[in-house]
Amino acid sequence: MGALTVWGSLLSDRPTPETPGRPARPRRSVAVALEHREQGVVIVRVSGELDTATAPRLSGALHRELDSGTCRLLVVDLRAVDFLGAQGIVVLDNARQHAQAYHIGFCLMADRAIRRVLQALGVIKDFAFCDHTYE
Repeated sequence: MGALTVWGSLLSDRPTPETPGRPARPRRSVAVALEHREQGVVIVRVSGELDTATAPRLSGALHRELDSGTCRLLVVDLRAVDFLGAQGIVVLDNARQHAQAYHIGFCLMADRAIRRVLQALGVIKDFAFCDHTYE
C-alpha cells in the first residue's frame, strides 16, 4: 500500500445562521483521501456529501493528481458518498475529460444509488466502472 493523504472539509457540521425567521441548516462536509499505489495508480476515496459547497475540494484533488505527471490511472471511489449533487457530477465529468485528454485511465467505484443518479441524468454511459478491482 502507498502513501495516504487526507483532505477534510473545513466546513462545520453545526447549523449555520440563515435569514431571520428561517431555521438554520447544517453545513455539508466531504473528505477526500488519496492512496498512491504502484504503477501510477491513484485511488481517490470520497466520503460525505458532494455538492456545490464541497465539490471544489474534490476537483482540486483530482486535477492535482492528473497534472502530477505520475498518475496513469485515477480511480474515484464514491461508495461512501451520501449525496451526489449536480456540481459533483460536473467535477467528475471534467476530471474524466481531463484524464482522457492526457491519456490517463479514469474509472469510478460506485454503489447502486450513485449509479442510479448517473443513469437518471443520462451520463452513466460516459463513465467506466472498476468496482472490485481496487478493494
